Amino acid sequence: RPWSAYPYLSPEFLDTIEIPKETPEPKKYAVITVGTTTPSRTIKGEYWNHVIEYVHALGLQPVFLGKTLVETGNARNIHTEWSKEIRYDLGVDLRDKTTLMQAAAIMSKAAVVIGHDNGLLHLAGCTDTKIVFGYNLASPKHRRPIRPTGNVYDVILEDGELACYNCQSKTNFVIGMNYRNCFYNDLLCMDKLFDNKAARWKKQIDLALTSSSV
Repeated sequence: RPWSAYPYLSPEFLDTIEIPKETPEPKKYAVITVGTTTPSRTIKGEYWNHVIEYVHALGLQPVFLGKTLVETGNARNIHTEWSKEIRYDLGVDLRDKTTLMQAAAIMSKAAVVIGHDNGLLHLAGCTDTKIVFGYNLASPKHRRPIRPTGNVYDVILEDGELACYNCQSKTNFVIGMNYRNCFYNDLLCMDKLFDNKAARWKKQIDLALTSSSV
């Protein structure tokens, strides 16, 4: 494997980890990571609902993972925000109910893991489960998981759709700008990324589920 690839969590190892009993049968569910830790990556609940309802209609049970508070050992602990509009009722809500390794084990048995640039997607990158990965601040060049095995299906805007897209990857040394907030304060990139009822996401989900490769 490439020297820079993520560590690989083998199925044999992950099978030894006990997961919540309410987890659906392997390959009968899709993990959808809907939490956000920064305003610049915040996605409206109604946008995620297009994805959740689509996955549900495909016959897969959505499974929601994540932690409200991730303790980092210092005063800057990571707080996750959750939209109240999200259709958690259409799936199995395991938020705040798993350890990191349990989350990895659950994702390893999913038909697909879906989300927008977050830590759980990178943890999924340590398995061979297919990942549908959305981007806004940083480009796939800088954020796509470097995996020992397993495909990543990018959800991105096309060149020319939005000049400021992938702002963090394209812009350096803007005084006072740390990319926690949108420079223009409108998050137009998210509106475009989920336009036409999340058509880009649905296309990549279909591709991931129908591809014969891992």
